[in-house]
Amino acid sequence: AALARLVEVKGRPPDKPILVLIGAPEQLVPLVASITPAASLLMERFWPGSLTIVFQAASGLSPLLTAGSGTIGVRLSPLPVLQRLLTHTGPLTGTSANRSSESPMADPGAVQHLLGSYIDLILDGGRTPGGLASTVVDARECPRLLRAGVIATDHIRTVLERSGYTLSS
Repeated sequence: AALARLVEVKGRPPDKPILVLIGAPEQLVPLVASITPAASLLMERFWPGSLTIVFQAASGLSPLLTAGSGTIGVRLSPLPVLQRLLTHTGPLTGTSANRSSESPMADPGAVQHLLGSYIDLILDGGRTPGGLASTVVDARECPRLLRAGVIATDHIRTVLERSGYTLSS
């Protein structure tokens, strides 16, 4: 019910997967079918941080979460308040605070003003850094850049190449 409500409130297309945020790498266990060596390398080097890694999803996850793709995007946030919350709650969905296709909001007051009547809780950890979206890499087989973002593509490419991987796009 919560995922359906999230999709409805955001006006999100059903073919767009929903990011999952974790508070620690151990929280991947119920979410992913496997962790490839390339994914392990990316996790070690860029987590916590603004890198979303796409994994093969564990069986039984909601198709609303995976958009029927069989994959799941996961990020270990660098925000301390979010890490503490996720350590207590376990993995949570994490989308930008906006309606689909609109600019994300970084200020809790703006979120309250525009979305407050649709959501049950706003955790006010202060203004978020905002700006660029996370970088997204599909690390299931050969690492592939799905979206450029905060972490420079060349930086990810260099880290992967030093371990014998090639980043495609």
